[in-house]
Order: sequence, then structure tokens, then C-alpha cells
Amino acid sequence: MHKYNVSIVIVCMNNIRQLSDCLDSIKKHTKKVTYEVLLVAYFFNDDNLKKLKDNYPWVRIIVSNEIRGFSANNNLALKQAQGEYCFVLNDDTYIKQPVVDQLYERAKTDENITCLTPQIIKPSGEIQYNGMTPITWKDWILILFKLKKDNADPKHKWTHNEGFFQTYNILGAAFLIKTDVFRNIGFLDETYFYGPEDRVLSTLLNKKGYKIYVDSEIKLYHLGGGTAGPKSRTACATRPANRKGWVIYLAEGNRIIYLLLCCVVWLNSAIWALGWLIKRLLGNQYAMISYQANINVCRTIFSDLSTLEIFEKFYKK
Repeated sequence: MHKYNVSIVIVCMNNIRQLSDCLDSIKKHTKKVTYEVLLVAYFFNDDNLKKLKDNYPWVRIIVSNEIRGFSANNNLALKQAQGEYCFVLNDDTYIKQPVVDQLYERAKTDENITCLTPQIIKPSGEIQYNGMTPITWKDWILILFKLKKDNADPKHKWTHNEGFFQTYNILGAAFLIKTDVFRNIGFLDETYFYGPEDRVLSTLLNKKGYKIYVDSEIKLYHLGGGTAGPKSRTACATRPANRKGWVIYLAEGNRIIYLLLCCVVWLNSAIWALGWLIKRLLGNQYAMISYQANINVCRTIFSDLSTLEIFEKFYKK
């Protein structure tokens, strides 16, 4: 038996302002289901940790002060979840409607719904996620070189539909999943540090015959890009870890494809590094961060370092 209908799991890296908006909106708009909030406080300073405890006594806080990726941090909370469903949520999201109630109610209408996501919207009103197609290593190469947009086909059966429909991939910013299924498959794969954990999970669910759905009438807002955006020095560590993760995922154990993708990533990152260096010479104050991030990709893409080791190598600098 489960103690709650939903366990809401959030990882936050000392970002108390955006987190507060997220938690306040959950409290305001969640009235029907029973739920717990498991908050992984990642590298929180003492002041912010005190504010969190004082302002949100109803939140269960799990302190994480070791270097961990998205998967490992979420798993700290997921392994303690007592809900029938887990709702994995980014800290830079917020809701304007009873999203948790609505997702739970929809999921309970059909036993075949293993995983369910809302439509995810940027603050500008642009739709960020409304279902997502599978991706092959060939697709990814085109996306890297800006020759194709990820998930851009409006006629694809997995995406851009209205109402309630089946899709292939989730977006890690917000998804509801049956806790028992999640536990049985081992939660999130900690091989990956900063992407593409959501694609890895989606692929595993599909291969095992579980179904993923979108309800586009349920809408959630996502700011995006705060922790490791192009203006954050953290990108110098997350970018190389991300690229390594994508290569591991897409190669699927095929050594030839793995080496091919490493070569493509090296070339792509070298081109981008040169472009950012030129921009810096022209006066762009943030260009050196993106330049260094791409140089770091070139330095590590052929290495035997894990995604965690790659992140540690550059984060500590």
C-alpha cells in the first residue's frame, strides 16, 4: 500500500527564488490528491537551507552535498517515495492550474497509462513540449549542426497533437510515472550526469512495453536554462558531460557508431569554439564561457572518463 497518491520529487541547486515560486504554486493549486514533496537540496548554503526549512515545513528536505548528476540526485528522493505515483519536477517550473490533481485523475482512468506528462510551456507562451519523437544517431548529428530541429515535425504521430495522446519521449522537466514501475526498472540511470536521462528512461519504458502519454489540456510552465545556461560557468562542466552522455546513449554499445559520434562531436565543438572566440574578440562578454565549454568537449569526448568524472574535472576548476 502507498501512503500518498503522489510523491512530488524536486532537485534544486541552491536556487531558492525559483524554487519558492514552484513550491508556492504546488501548494496553491493542489487540493484533491494526497501528496508529499521530497526536495533534494543540492549544495544549499546555510542561509538558504534555513529559509527553506522555515518557509516550507511541509516539504521533506534531503540534503545533497556531494557532486551528483540529475539522475543520482533525483534517485536520492525517488528511493524514499511513498506515493502511488512519482511526479518528477524541475525547480524552475510553476503551475497555474491543478496540474498534480489533473495528472493523477487522468492516469487513474486507464491502467495502461504508465507515464503521463502535461504540455510544457515557456514563459513567452511558446510550447516547449507537447510529446516527443524518437531520435536516432543520424537525427542527432543533423541537430548538432543546426540542419534539423529536434522534435520539429508537426505531422508526426508522437507529437504536436491535441487533447490526450500517446507519445514516445518524455521531457525530464515534468512527468508523472507509476512508482512501482519506476522502482522495478531501477529509477533513473546514473550512467548519465546531465542529459539525456529523460530519453534513456523513455527508451527503456517503450522497450519494456510501457506506454507514455501527453494530456495537452494540462499545462505547466518551465523557465529553463538557469543552472547551466550559456551565461553560467557551470556550462563548462555540464556541456562535455552532456555530449558524452548523448554519445553513450545513441551508440547503444556499437563501438563503430560510438567512435563516429565522438569524431562528429569533436568537429562540431571545435567549430563552435572558433565561433565563440570570434564573438569574444568582437566584445561579447559571455562568449568565453561558451568557448571554454566547447573546448572542454573536445578535450574529453574521446576519453574513457565517465560523465561524472568529466563534470568533476571541469567543475572543480
